[in-house]
Amino acid sequence: HYDAMGITLPFTKQAADSIRSKASRSTLTALRAAHAHPQKEKPIPAPSSTGYIAGAGTTTGMSMKPPQDAIMLSPGQPLQQALDQAAAGSKWVVLAAGVYTLPHTLRLPSGITVMGSGISTVLFLDPVSGEREAIINAADDMHDITLANFVIEASPRTDPGTDPNGSRSYRGGYNRAGILFRCAEGNSMKRIQLTHLTIRNATYSGVSISGANDIVIERCDFSENGANVPPGPGLLHNLLLSHCNAVKVNGSRLVTSPTGGGIAADYCSKLSINDCEIARNGGNGILLAESNDITISNNLLEANDNSAILAEFLFNGNSNITVTNNRIQYNNGIGLESYGTRQVMSSNNRYEGNRLVQEKILATKQVLMKP
Repeated sequence: HYDAMGITLPFTKQAADSIRSKASRSTLTALRAAHAHPQKEKPIPAPSSTGYIAGAGTTTGMSMKPPQDAIMLSPGQPLQQALDQAAAGSKWVVLAAGVYTLPHTLRLPSGITVMGSGISTVLFLDPVSGEREAIINAADDMHDITLANFVIEASPRTDPGTDPNGSRSYRGGYNRAGILFRCAEGNSMKRIQLTHLTIRNATYSGVSISGANDIVIERCDFSENGANVPPGPGLLHNLLLSHCNAVKVNGSRLVTSPTGGGIAADYCSKLSINDCEIARNGGNGILLAESNDITISNNLLEANDNSAILAEFLFNGNSNITVTNNRIQYNNGIGLESYGTRQVMSSNNRYEGNRLVQEKILATKQVLMKP
């Protein structure tokens, strides 16, 4: 088919050729003959760079190098003690490959960097602890922290299996989360950076941040987080932001939440979401409520069970939302859905195959009610 169209796909051919001799059954069922007039050969299709290369172990954009005085840690050594020691001198904690079984939730102090060795560095909260989050903030005014290049496994076992659908139907049997940063009031936390993290299989939100300024989430992979546990389906997400200001989410994957969304932002301002893959979530791709100064650009929003982007009205509504240059396709609801938003701009978005309408932007202050 592709040869007839004049398109060369060398990697697809390589993959097909690699299994031909091993296939238990190999039958040619159809053949597309060449055109009468041969097509001019076209260049090899360029892969999309939107959020595909993300999470622990990826190298794209990863330039962090630990200083010589970094605290080096191996599995079995006390991680909380190392964090407290690092905080005294604003040092780095570098984690070697392996599984770090945490006896209790880690309490993260200010002024430190925690960097793992990639996908093989796994933080795992011991289910015997009875605690929920793997990492929380140690103080309401936590500031200047960086977490990079490791995995938080929120499943009740370190090896959850390779089939993401294997336990989806009964994932409510436990209540575990990845990261929770929350302060009592105001925006007391400052300068939080999450880069090249993989956080997966939490029934609660994968990452939840409430009350912080200056957040950067870059090249992270948050997947399979947010299931049917209290407070209920649709309220837990891969990434949940509340009362946050100046947030950048770049080049990340926020995918396959069983009942929640990719990103939910409540009472946030100056939020930008760029070059991300936000796909196959059980709720909306992006959910905005009572937020302002939002930019959503150059993302893939695909196959979410509800709308790709929903700006809902609760009390005052959202304001100043810009949605531009996104590919929004095959969502089970609406491509872009907005109610009572002041100044919403949509431009250069590519829509295809969304089940309902592509855009529904209403000035009416309509509150959505779900059974």
